[in-house]
Amino acid sequence: MPANSTVILTGHADGSVTHEILGNRFHPIGEFRQNVKYPAFYNYLECLEISPCNGWMSGNATLRNVTTEHAIKLSIVAENVGKERQVALFEVLNNICSSKIAETEICLNLIK
Repeated sequence: MPANSTVILTGHADGSVTHEILGNRFHPIGEFRQNVKYPAFYNYLECLEISPCNGWMSGNATLRNVTTEHAIKLSIVAENVGKERQVALFEVLNNICSSKIAETEICLNLIK
């Protein structure tokens, strides 16, 4: 990386709502015939063990919650790296909304 570059660290998006939002929508593959919804499509991909979103699009609520917990932890690590590790050759910027992380943590504690 060239000197004086800028690196932007971002946290993970809160994907915990993905399953809820897409649950009754048709996936583009099934939209024309109105026969394949997102949960069915991702269940099929899970069965083939090739799902790109095995965590948040899983039919398993426990797996979705574990995925959210892990994403929160990774976002916190990225934020800490940006605060603690300033490198001489490039600038590190954080682009994380800490209040959203805190709200998500509170919600996860209420679910438990």
